[in-house]
Amino acid sequence: LAAGGGALEQGAGRSERPVGSPFAGSGGSASSRGSRDSRGDSKKPSGNPFTSNPFATADANKGGWSSESAADVEAMQLRRAREASEKTWQYNRMLGVCAAAQDFQGAERIMQRMIKDRIKPNNETFAWVISASAEARDIVRAEFWLNRVAATRLYPKVPQQGAVLRSLAEAGAIGLVQGASVGDSAARTLTGSSGFFLHIKSLSASSREPSPKDVGKALEFFHEMVRQGKTPDLHHYTMLLGVLATGGRWEEVRKQMKDMREKGLEPNEVTYCALISGSAYGKDVKLAEEFFSEAVASGLQPTLGMMNAVLKVAARSVDVPAAERWLMKIKDAGMAPDTISHNTFLDACARAGDIASAEVALQRMTRQKLEPDAMSYNALVRACSGANNAQQAESWLDRMMEAMQPDTRVFNAALKACVDAKDFVRLGKLYERMREEGVAQDAATFTTMALLYARRGDFDRVEDLMFEAREAGFPRLEREYSCLLSAYANARPREPKRAERVFRDMVTEGVAPNDRTSRFLGMALGRNGARDLMVELGIPEPQESQPPDK
Repeated sequence: LAAGGGALEQGAGRSERPVGSPFAGSGGSASSRGSRDSRGDSKKPSGNPFTSNPFATADANKGGWSSESAADVEAMQLRRAREASEKTWQYNRMLGVCAAAQDFQGAERIMQRMIKDRIKPNNETFAWVISASAEARDIVRAEFWLNRVAATRLYPKVPQQGAVLRSLAEAGAIGLVQGASVGDSAARTLTGSSGFFLHIKSLSASSREPSPKDVGKALEFFHEMVRQGKTPDLHHYTMLLGVLATGGRWEEVRKQMKDMREKGLEPNEVTYCALISGSAYGKDVKLAEEFFSEAVASGLQPTLGMMNAVLKVAARSVDVPAAERWLMKIKDAGMAPDTISHNTFLDACARAGDIASAEVALQRMTRQKLEPDAMSYNALVRACSGANNAQQAESWLDRMMEAMQPDTRVFNAALKACVDAKDFVRLGKLYERMREEGVAQDAATFTTMALLYARRGDFDRVEDLMFEAREAGFPRLEREYSCLLSAYANARPREPKRAERVFRDMVTEGVAPNDRTSRFLGMALGRNGARDLMVELGIPEPQESQPPDK
């Protein structure tokens, strides 16, 4: 191992990115292009990702795309990188078993085999070896591997990091443990008011609906703050009510409102806006309107912010008539709808796939001397996607590019329109334009493109895309696993072994299976095979619903 240390440092010191792309002729991975921002500073690629696309036609090759030989080379390079990553993953799984069994000698033997087979270690590799040494209470070995990690500048980050750090501390490696766990310990020491504010801030930054656990944690911090002797003010109550409303805890909302009134605190405009906005998650327009009426009855003057909040609930509920009614109510109240008002109505049209109403709304917006922004055009393109009209989506993308620089979201919406319309040639052209404009890809870009290949059962291409997404720093979540399982289910012949392996990985990674992933698993393994696997993994069978799109 000491002799192999140099090889480890050389192999793990820098993580090389694959040269190729899952799209033939793409000119590099997403990670090498730069960032997760909406814009990138990378050079424009010369090739088109769809040169070797099985759906591309002869007409698609008239635009000066790269040769198929170069495309095949790049695709092969990426596939080799992906296969190497899968080998590392397999070794890491074995190391994880050794760590759980406190078998440090076995972990070292596996590490030696990795060096012999020229398999490149990654962060998780070192984390499991350190974990095995720590669990075995071998201080010398633990410190040796900690020093090796420091030399290679790789730092262990695994889901079990907390347990690993505790084992390291017990093994005597206190110094590095303290440096690695400062952030975690600081978070754990937050209680009361500080913890409440931090928790609410983290929920506000997230686009997902808060889980029952999130809501319970907010209440726990709130009650802890009261126990510490701090009297909640209107700001505290408003933040708590917003979380409770978003989580659908309406009985608790009424209870807290009664409590704050007993303390002499009356809800203000911000409080009612939080309650109205919370109604959007339940898509309850009637409830939002009731809160608005309650606010007015309490003596508060209607404001544009409050009315925009109700408009947002109508949009989230895909209720275009209600959204238009509230847009008119803003005018009837003597106020002028702002850009937020118009964009919210456009969002309602986009969700409904109502292109005609969206186009009229944009014209109305410009007549009022309001400049459409990126969100406005994004809504128009999404409306075209909902109507399966790829040509019109591209037309609105062109309009946007004449007025401003496009961003990732609008390109993703245009790509989705092409996928939904099965317009594969246009999809390739739009993806090329996205790269030429230097617009960075995000996780949705990869999954949208993967749908194309998943529907045709081209699991090799889907695996390439999911590998590149992971290399670019995007975690593998339900959408990514769904694409993989769909590809295995649609392959001819089907790929049950691959589907089973990916499903097991999904459960191991803590991604909860849903109706979509379970159905694709059933398509790949057969109903009985899927049921047996889910029983083995302790997963309840999901309720019957509409079959997912292929």
